[in-house]
Amino acid sequence: MSLRSASRSLPSLRARLISIVLLPIGILAPNVASAQCTDTFSTAFSQGLVGSSGIPYQELFPLGVGASLNAVVSTMNSVNTSFLSPASAFVYSRSSTEAGQMSGGVWARALGGVVETRTETAGKVDASKALANSFNGGLVPVPPVTGTGTCRGQVKETYAGYQFGFDVGSLNVGGSGGNIHFGVMAGYFASRSKDTTGDLAYQQTFPGGITLDMFSPPGSFRADTQVPFLGLYGVFIQGNFFADAQVRQDFYLMRMTDSLNGMSDQPQQARGISVGGSLGYKLPLPGDWFIEPSGGLMYSLLRVDEINTPGSASFSLLNAGSVKIDDIESIMGRASLRIGTTVKLGPVTSQPFVTGTVFHEFAKDATATSRIGGGEQFACTAVFSQSTCNIPGTPTFFHNQFHDQILSTSTSRVGTFYQVGLGTAASFGNSGWLGYGRADFKFGDSVDGWNLSTGLRYHW
Repeated sequence: MSLRSASRSLPSLRARLISIVLLPIGILAPNVASAQCTDTFSTAFSQGLVGSSGIPYQELFPLGVGASLNAVVSTMNSVNTSFLSPASAFVYSRSSTEAGQMSGGVWARALGGVVETRTETAGKVDASKALANSFNGGLVPVPPVTGTGTCRGQVKETYAGYQFGFDVGSLNVGGSGGNIHFGVMAGYFASRSKDTTGDLAYQQTFPGGITLDMFSPPGSFRADTQVPFLGLYGVFIQGNFFADAQVRQDFYLMRMTDSLNGMSDQPQQARGISVGGSLGYKLPLPGDWFIEPSGGLMYSLLRVDEINTPGSASFSLLNAGSVKIDDIESIMGRASLRIGTTVKLGPVTSQPFVTGTVFHEFAKDATATSRIGGGEQFACTAVFSQSTCNIPGTPTFFHNQFHDQILSTSTSRVGTFYQVGLGTAASFGNSGWLGYGRADFKFGDSVDGWNLSTGLRYHW
C-alpha cells in the first residue's frame, strides 16, 4: 500500500482511509485463534474504495501492534527467571566450632535457552488534536476514531548469559551456628528476539453494508539486546534453613529492526533495577534422600528511552512518530520443590535432583503511547456520512493529516507458568571445588521454552 501527498491527482491515490463515524460498527470474528490485529475501530485503511482489501487501523501507528513491548518484557522476564535461583545455591557454608571464623569463595555460571511468549495488546485511538483540510478549503477536525483494537502476537527469544561472584562469610556467628555471607556479582545477558506472529485475513463489516476484506501482515520486528548487570547479595544459613537477598542494576542496550515501521538496526537503551529474596528449608529423608521447598520474590523496574520511528514505506513515511513506553514493573514470584538424593563415588559426592517450580507475574499490563508526529504531508481520506455510506463510490473527499493522532496500548503479561528441572550438584573431595548442571523446561498459557545452565565454585 502507498499513500500519496495532496499534490497528486485523485485517480493516482491508491490508499484511502474509510471512516464510518456516525454508527457503531460490527466485526466478523476471524476463524484463526492466533490472530494478529483485529479491531472494532470506526476507521480502516483500504487500497481502494468499498469492497477492497484493508489494513487494521492499529497498523498505522509506530510499533502499535505491541511486538516491541513484548520483546522488551520477554527479555526482562528471561533475565529475572534465569537468575532467580537462590544465591545460597552458590554459597558453600561449612560448619565451624569457632565463632566468627572467616570463609570465602568465588563462583561462576553460564546459561542459554529459548522461550516463546504470547501476548495480547489492546489499543484505543485519540484523534481529537488532528485536523483535516477539505478540498473546499479550511481545517476541520478529524472524525473521532471510536472502537478498540486487539493484536495477538508471539515473540521468540534466544538467549545466553553468564554471571560470576565473590563473597566472604562469617561462620558460627556469636556461637549460634548460623553463617552469614556477603558478596558482589556481575554478569552479561544477550538476547535475540523475533516477532513470529503470522498474517491474518478476515472480513470486517461496517454499517450500511460496507464490507472490507481485511489483512493483518505478519510480524517483522526483531531486537538484539545486551544486558550487562552488577549487584550485591547476602546469604544466611543455619542448619538446613537458608535465606538470601540481592539487588541488581541492569543496563539494556538494544538494536531494533522493523520493516513495517521503517526501522533498521536502530539503537535503543533502557535501565533497570531489581530487588529480590528467597528462603527455603532442606528436609532430610531416609536413605540419603531429601526434599527442599523454597520460595522467592523479585521486584524489577525498567525505564525505556523514548523510541523514534521514521515511518514505513507502506504509508509513504506519513506515519513517522514516537513511542513512549511507561515504566515497566515486574513482581515475579516463585514457589519451588526440589527432591534429590546423595550419591558417593570415591572422592566425588553428587546430588541428582528434580525440581518443580510455579512462577507468577503479579504486575499489571505494560502500557505505552504511540504518537504520529510526522511532517506536514497529507493523505487522501474518504469520509462517509450516514446518508452516503449506503452509496458506495460517492464519498466526500478530505486530505487528512495523520499528525497528532495517538494510540494508547496495554500489553498483557505472562501470568502463571511452570518449570520442571533436572540436574545434579557435585563436590570433589576436599579440593574446595563444587559444580552443578541442570536443564529446565517452561510451559504455560503464555510461555513455552527451555533453559540449560551450569556453574562452578571454589571455596576456602
